[in-house]
Order: sequence, then structure tokens, then C-alpha cells
Amino acid sequence: MHALLRAAGLVAAAALCGAAAARAQDRWQVTLHSDSVYWDLELLALRGDTLLARRLDRGDTLRLPVMELDEVRLVRKSAKRAFQVDPVAIEEGLMGTGDVVVRLTLRDRAERLAVLAQLLAARPAPER
Repeated sequence: MHALLRAAGLVAAAALCGAAAARAQDRWQVTLHSDSVYWDLELLALRGDTLLARRLDRGDTLRLPVMELDEVRLVRKSAKRAFQVDPVAIEEGLMGTGDVVVRLTLRDRAERLAVLAQLLAARPAPER
């Protein structure tokens, strides 16, 4: 139960931090147990024990087994503006310290599905 509450807190943080920012070209990155990393993703849906994600650079859809996921990361778009000194923005852009990271490695199937469902529910509506 504590794990679900902790997961809910992470998801709430992602939602609060990411809702407005997600409209500014934020992307997701997923790391699997095999150390495969997929980036530049849009999370689409859960289908049973599979997370569907679209690779935005290619347009194809990935089917990622939920039990093989180690980490889901919201990668924030960074921008450096000329003549503005912003060391925090530079650090976040170069080191990813502003990213929202959800570790799934030690979670069981039910916890993983709950966390991913909350992440998907917290997504902002697509702009038109």
C-alpha cells in the first residue's frame, strides 16, 4: 500500500510539473531490463500487460511489456535564450535534473499497471 501511495505522489508530481510543460514538446523515455532505451516517445495506452508508445521521430508504435520496464522518464524540453544567464536551466538541460523519473524495477505487476494508468490519465489533451 505504501508503494502505491508513493507512486501516486510521483504521478501527482509528474502531472503538476508536466501538464503545462507537456504542451511544450516534452517527451518520454523508457528503459527496459535489457538496458534498451527508447526515447522521444508519446505514451498512448495500456493494453493488458503492454504499454503502447509512439516513437515521434519515426511514427511507429512500440509495444512494451510492462514487466520488462525499469524506468519511465518525462524528459523536459530545454531552451537556452541568448543573453540570459540561467544556470538551473542549463543544468536541467545538460544533466536531466529537471526530468520526472518513475522507477518500476522493484514494483509488482499491479503497482506497475496502477502507476502507468495514472501517468496516462495525467497527460494533457493533445493540442489541435
